Amino acid sequence: MKSSFSQLERELIRERTNVGLTAARERGKVGGRPETHARDKKEIVYQMVMENPFQSVSEIASALNMSRSTIYRYIEKKR
Repeated sequence: MKSSFSQLERELIRERTNVGLTAARERGKVGGRPETHARDKKEIVYQMVMENPFQSVSEIASALNMSRSTIYRYIEKKR
């Protein structure tokens, strides 16, 4: 019997959470972790790739003090 109440309470919590998230989205709130790199760095990555397409991603990443995966992600989003 106690487990039934626990399950009901959990479902109510889930429902209230989803209602709150939906209301926040309608107000324009965006969840998730904020971006850490400025848009300027993204533009620099694009410029470096366009100016010298033979430059390796590792070289670009070390020049900008960013990870290679971030560079790849920026390049993929641009395409």
